[in-house]
Amino acid sequence: MKSLFALLLSFVFLSYCTSLRAPESTQSGKVSVEKLTSVPLTEKVNFRLKEKFSDSPWEWRGRNTLGAPSQSYVPARFVNDKDALIVTLGGGVTLFDTWLGSKIWEVEVPIGVGSQVAFDKKYVFVAGMDRKLRKIEISSGSIVWEAQISAESTGGILLTKGLVYVTASDNSLWAIDVLNGKALWTYKRPNSQKAVLWSLRGSSIPKLSPDGKTLYVGFADGYFVSLNSMSGDTVWEKNYERPGRFVDADVEPVLSRDGRSLYLALVDGDLIRIDTSNGNTVWKLPNASHSAPLLDEEEGVLYYSTNDSRLVKASLQSGSIFWVVKLEDKGVASLPASISDSLIAVTTTRFGFLVIDKDNGKIHYSDYLGSGVLTPPSFHNGKVLVLSPRNDLFIYRVNISS
Repeated sequence: MKSLFALLLSFVFLSYCTSLRAPESTQSGKVSVEKLTSVPLTEKVNFRLKEKFSDSPWEWRGRNTLGAPSQSYVPARFVNDKDALIVTLGGGVTLFDTWLGSKIWEVEVPIGVGSQVAFDKKYVFVAGMDRKLRKIEISSGSIVWEAQISAESTGGILLTKGLVYVTASDNSLWAIDVLNGKALWTYKRPNSQKAVLWSLRGSSIPKLSPDGKTLYVGFADGYFVSLNSMSGDTVWEKNYERPGRFVDADVEPVLSRDGRSLYLALVDGDLIRIDTSNGNTVWKLPNASHSAPLLDEEEGVLYYSTNDSRLVKASLQSGSIFWVVKLEDKGVASLPASISDSLIAVTTTRFGFLVIDKDNGKIHYSDYLGSGVLTPPSFHNGKVLVLSPRNDLFIYRVNISS
């Protein structure tokens, strides 16, 4: 069985063994970017999240990361204009005040959290590396309930009105009642009979059709499936196994607003557009990386990164390419974040933080944070959050020139 998680772990290990470069930061006249600190938000500084050195995190690090530092693979998520949820391996989940630069509360999870959270106005749902899904009250950090699942989650959670869907790294999907944490149904891929050279441990993030009737989710065995959201019954399934190191189909899929198309990055394969009615491939673009694409449906374009360190702008409808940026020694780009009508932001595995022009691919701002940055940037209300190696949290304010 193959998945995305060990690919990310390999990036961590390589970064841990890479010598440090001198700090580097550049910007152009179109955009002004500054690092922020606690009130009054003027000094250039970052916050280091507390590293965990208890038995459980060190046991996890010894088994899987070959001594690499504990860090997060998951983007921070703003819950309002100032507070953000941050999860870390070897740690847990933290509600962080980005104005004051301080923790509001923290829930420690054995071995930590490697999965994206889901939340509404009152609660956040967190799937830990300890095989438990937790419902936590955002206002207090109190745990409402815990639900046992079959394996750790390294993907993410989908929250609907009455159900929460969570993937686990044993190629399973769980549908759990949001009120009491009871499992209503589970779906699990059959065990593969094929021997593989890489056994990676990642899991996808389910997507729900606009009418709420159909789920779409990929798995580490190369299969992508459409399921009935209430029963878990299979609607269709497609096998995307391919030559190369990885067979995964478990990168986060991106669903169009009308629900007719899915965009899926196949690691070491193609970025494909899928017809959701039958699972057929409409078009494909080469050299997809481990990152999901960013859709801009108003402009009819997408942005995606390749495994050979390029960033590409292409047509949603046809897949035709508008521009390509060669990032070269900056490494592989993350899922981009749209930070204005004219700019996107990315992190890269060997450099740090970049702000890029949507029209022509020009890099307007760059900040070297160190090799091994694996979390995509998060943007809200003019601020960008980036988690760098060793869990340094950087906060940027972006000002766009007219």
